[in-house]
Amino acid sequence: MEALLPSEEVITESLRKTVTKYPMIALREIMQLPAPRIVLYEENTKVTLFSKLPFSSIPHEEKLWSCYLHACIKYLTHEGLTNSSLRQRFGLEDTAAAQISRLIKEAVSIGLIKPFDADTSQRYMKYIPSWA
Repeated sequence: MEALLPSEEVITESLRKTVTKYPMIALREIMQLPAPRIVLYEENTKVTLFSKLPFSSIPHEEKLWSCYLHACIKYLTHEGLTNSSLRQRFGLEDTAAAQISRLIKEAVSIGLIKPFDADTSQRYMKYIPSWA
């Protein structure tokens, strides 16, 4: 899949190399793949990547983790997580808004994300990672 994306050649120190224009995290978002599982050990890190799954097949903890990572990506792009953006991330229709609202509410209650502006109405609410 990565070979199909546009890339450019960069010459540094008289060496020629190909640099992809899109980071892998962007590809995961575009392809709506589940969030990676990251496990830290004393001397190494293990990252597990998953293939596309229907929303109903994703374990609840993984949905929360995906919600958190989506908030992080949105924060880094100077945006905020919204019900609409998370539905799009999971590939869901507008009819799933209540389901996503419950997921967001739980992510807030366990401290993964927080409202960007708590005084905003629910309809226009944006969320950012709790560390931001």
